Amino acid sequence: MNSQNASNDNSSIKESKKVDNFKNLFKKYFDAVIFLVNAIVFLVVGIPTIWRLTLLLDEAILDILNALLLLSIPILMNVMAFFLLIGRKRSAITPLLILIFQGFLFSILMFVNLLFSILLGLNAVAAIFCVKKRPLLPRFKTKNGIIIPLLMIFIIISPVALYFITTKATITLPAHTNPNFRVSFYCEFYNNDTFTNDHLTNLEAYNSRIFLAINESQIYNNSLAHNLTERLNAANVRVYAWLLLDYSEGYWAADSNVLEFENLTSTFIAWAKANNLTYEGIMIDSEPSYQRLNAIQEQIGSFNIYGALMDLRRTATSGNHEFAKERYEALVNSIQAQGYEAMVVGFPMPIDDLADGDDTLQQLMGVSTMPPYNWNYSSFMIYRSTYQDMIKVDFGSYMVYSYAKTTWNLFGTQSSISLARSGQSPYSSLDEMKKDAFIVKNMGFNEVIWISFERFDRQFGNTGLTELLGALNESKSVSFNYNPFCGYSRFLFSFADSVNIL
Repeated sequence: MNSQNASNDNSSIKESKKVDNFKNLFKKYFDAVIFLVNAIVFLVVGIPTIWRLTLLLDEAILDILNALLLLSIPILMNVMAFFLLIGRKRSAITPLLILIFQGFLFSILMFVNLLFSILLGLNAVAAIFCVKKRPLLPRFKTKNGIIIPLLMIFIIISPVALYFITTKATITLPAHTNPNFRVSFYCEFYNNDTFTNDHLTNLEAYNSRIFLAINESQIYNNSLAHNLTERLNAANVRVYAWLLLDYSEGYWAADSNVLEFENLTSTFIAWAKANNLTYEGIMIDSEPSYQRLNAIQEQIGSFNIYGALMDLRRTATSGNHEFAKERYEALVNSIQAQGYEAMVVGFPMPIDDLADGDDTLQQLMGVSTMPPYNWNYSSFMIYRSTYQDMIKVDFGSYMVYSYAKTTWNLFGTQSSISLARSGQSPYSSLDEMKKDAFIVKNMGFNEVIWISFERFDRQFGNTGLTELLGALNESKSVSFNYNPFCGYSRFLFSFADSVNIL
């Protein structure tokens, strides 16, 4: 009996020692393990992102190379910190700086997926462990002591160096003969004198189309929209109805106002038929509501990132998106049943949303652009001016090429590219406008749409219109420089899409 008790005591002691050893090991390497977990998370999310980006960008080697380098930065940082912490006692400064960087990143991603809030908490605990166990300041007493700072500098400098190297690359698109290609215009803020007879003659001669903004407050007899449509019809200029709500209801077609757009469409069709107004189709402008888009832009402009992220998450989890997709699909069917083409125009982000089979980015934006997929025609707003206005960076003509290439691969001639803003930077000259329009033409599209006609006319007049339409009626090769910022932005959108909403 005594021997059995002694044996049990020994077993208990061994188990207790195992538990103590595990606790000590946990305390000693907890922060190192967190870095390893971080690296694995970036790999799990990043590798599918790179694969989908490869499909979207259609073998755009420089974009993929830049995306890989961008992804490698957090992975290499975490791996380096892991080996630092399991080795001999080193300074806590390098792992701590990495944790601060990742804390900022995770604090953004957690608004998309709540699992990143858990990672954020674990990284905060790891930072405490790291500081308590190690000296904060580094000591360069050995030759190897300088290796870590040099490695950090290399990790940071590499993408910068690649940026400057790749910007020297030039892309040339050969001339493409397409007698069906046309230059069309959006027309939003017009009056009775917006189109002269010379304008109409030019537009009709070159088969241009006008996408005429028709606000719900203009649907009455002898309104500006009514009178201008009659003039365009009489001049045999093809017209699309660009339907817009009043500003108080959101203006553009978002998930939050789909029922209002159903009512607007029904009212418009009845009015157009009653007044014998001819429209080729009805265009739905798929954008976040006017008030919401302005609020987000103001938040970003004032560096209120938290407010902007909260807005994105509230929109994504509101439940409006699934309801809106079904109603917009039904709306498209009703438009087609009345004898009109149904067209959608939207931001380029939904293009990056299509590769993984979900619509995460559109949920965040609060729009239903694609799906639905039953549109007759689509156009995507590849507006260089948008990024230039928001972050003061022009993505260059390569942005037009990059998104146009993906759009062509997805939709072919059932889609087109919209460009903006004529008369303003970066399109302060006709040559700049023609350059980007030739990219669209040489990609194989049948149409480029500029916003807006009234802005173009103020800057260049009918002489400029004649020159632009005549130039795009010819065939010409076009060359432009690669711009890494476009690839960076598309990688970040795709990465956010891979995270998914939780």
